[in-house]
Amino acid sequence: MTNITRAKEAYWAQKANAKARGKDWKFTLEEWISWWEEKLGPNWLEKRGRGKSKYVMGRRGGTSPYSTENVECLTNLQNCEARRLNGSAAKGEEAQKVSLLTNRPKKFI
Repeated sequence: MTNITRAKEAYWAQKANAKARGKDWKFTLEEWISWWEEKLGPNWLEKRGRGKSKYVMGRRGGTSPYSTENVECLTNLQNCEARRLNGSAAKGEEAQKVSLLTNRPKKFI
């Protein structure tokens, strides 16, 4: 699988996840790829993901849309801590939502 194919799949997965959670998405594919390359360099696809030390696109404040002026590059661990502090961490039934991509319950740290 080529990097552009993997990048497109990752983009559409993140966009679908945002939509499923009711979050506005303002990135085009090109803006999204550029943002990741600027933050993590040319091998950004290997550095982003779900592991504790992998990087994610965290929204500032946790309530506003995904847009170039409103997101920051954080490790998963940092993002979980920020979500806990700003009150946007999943709780109770919300934590049991099903992933659109796997049709299995999501696992939260």
